Amino acid sequence: ARSLELLVSKGEAAVNALADASKQAKDAEVRCAAVFGLGRIATPAALQFVRAKLNDTDAQVRTAAARVAGMNKDREAVERLMQMAKQDELPVRSQAATSLGQIGETRAVTALLAAAADAEDRFVEHAIIYALIQLKDAAAMQASLNANSPRVRKAALIALNEMDNSPLQQAQVAPLLNHDNADLRRAALFVISRHKDWAGAVLNYLRVRLNAPKFDASEADTVREALLTFAEDAQVQVLMTAALRNPNVDRQLFLLDAVERCSLKELPAEWISTLATLVSKGDAKLRTRSIEVVRARRVDGLSNELTNIANNQSEPAELRVAAIAALVAHSPQLADATFDLLLSNLTANPNSALPIAAAQSLGEAELNHSQLLRLANEKLSQADSLTLLPLLDAFRATKDDDVGQALIAALSKPEVKLDSIGSKRIEQLFQNFSDATKTASKQLLARFEKEAEARTNKLRELEPLLTAGGDVKAGRALFFGKATCYNCHAIGADGGRLGPDLTSVGAIRSGHDILEAIVFPSATLVPDYQTARLTTKSGQTYNGIRSQLESDREAVVLWLGINQKLRLARDQVAGSTNSTVSLMPEGFASLLTQKEMTDLLAFLKEQK
Repeated sequence: ARSLELLVSKGEAAVNALADASKQAKDAEVRCAAVFGLGRIATPAALQFVRAKLNDTDAQVRTAAARVAGMNKDREAVERLMQMAKQDELPVRSQAATSLGQIGETRAVTALLAAAADAEDRFVEHAIIYALIQLKDAAAMQASLNANSPRVRKAALIALNEMDNSPLQQAQVAPLLNHDNADLRRAALFVISRHKDWAGAVLNYLRVRLNAPKFDASEADTVREALLTFAEDAQVQVLMTAALRNPNVDRQLFLLDAVERCSLKELPAEWISTLATLVSKGDAKLRTRSIEVVRARRVDGLSNELTNIANNQSEPAELRVAAIAALVAHSPQLADATFDLLLSNLTANPNSALPIAAAQSLGEAELNHSQLLRLANEKLSQADSLTLLPLLDAFRATKDDDVGQALIAALSKPEVKLDSIGSKRIEQLFQNFSDATKTASKQLLARFEKEAEARTNKLRELEPLLTAGGDVKAGRALFFGKATCYNCHAIGADGGRLGPDLTSVGAIRSGHDILEAIVFPSATLVPDYQTARLTTKSGQTYNGIRSQLESDREAVVLWLGINQKLRLARDQVAGSTNSTVSLMPEGFASLLTQKEMTDLLAFLKEQK
């Protein structure tokens, strides 16, 4: 680096030496350094040598030369850069397009549009579009809106829309909403969403699509985006109401997803009255999903409908518990009959979502003295690692030492896994009680430390499984079967999104890290999947994972569990803290045999 600085400081006198290095050095990085040195000298002779390196055999050097040509606005490099933008390795194409935009020669527009035709790589596509915006050739962009290639039309459309004083008209964009190409449809929707006065074009599109018997998956994405983008439009709201009332269950389920995800602070009255009908009768799946939306959006005004479901013994337990969960958001006190129903479902089939749903409702509710004692004495010691944490939230506000002592007695039983709670959570749990109860609770912390040491020893015991030659195929079957990892984690397009995506886990995490994450998930928390503890101004608490994609300026979206979301208005959130305890339960390794653990580890290590 120092040698390069000395050469650059000599200016024209160093050009030949740098040119020789750019031609003769075997190391591509040395040739790149020489190219950048020539670019900093930037005399005609220096730039001539840079242009020669646009034909270097190494892509890294060609990229460096293209960058230098762009930074120096070298018009004599345009012809070669146009060729490189159309055909070369991806990083080279991206840099060539960027440099053409920097140089500003409008004759490059034709080449850039041609390059867009096969710009499958997103970085290359972005560089081409940005260069087109910089070149400001609106006439060429408008002509390309009729090109045969959907990618060319997409690039021209976005570039034209982003230009100052763009001549783009609604009539040019609206027909693209019906194009066969999904990417072009999404681009058209993106452009229209930037012109709120063009909502009429979307309205016509939605009217046709929502009245169609069905639409394919790629089209569904565009329709959903249109609904979410224009949910504030009164006419779009009317369309959605009509479609929600049309007895097409698949279409209704699709629209309920849009209702749940839209950014409206308050749902229209027509949607709420429609939800009241949907929760009360009809298809079981539709009723359950409607109740989930009511809960997620904290919809008020449906207490009668939800109470009727919760009290109706002929209704399925899943539906009754879901109705209670929606009710608790507005009426946190539980009648004894409702409390008994939730208590009885804590020991339901562990493979169902019922125990977790019941535990979450009990944790969110404001239980009275006798209910807290019953929960501690009858159920707490039987709770598994998935239900224990939400159940402990039920004790968040009590200061009653009788309840505190019952809590200590329940957690002291050997079958309770304290590692699923965490030492900090144990301390927080007893912070409101008297000094005597706090002192008694210290035995739990001592036991936790002892178990943590045992867990470390367990990790050492299992380490040989990493090199035991597991069966990858059997590991995959476990991931998507008995181990139920797929409920929260995805491999490729398959699986859930509650936990980190594991598609490339074998490339970014060591075998030891993967093993530790399974045995002790709270040891290392992935930032975007750290459990948050939100407290509302009404005193309720919720533990879950923030959805960064679905949260917005008005609301925070919290994943409470598998397929369970909650949307909280930001002005109703009193406080938020990050938990040191993972939402993934401890003790997972004990559910599998050593052979199964070996196979699962082999499968995860293979994901690269």
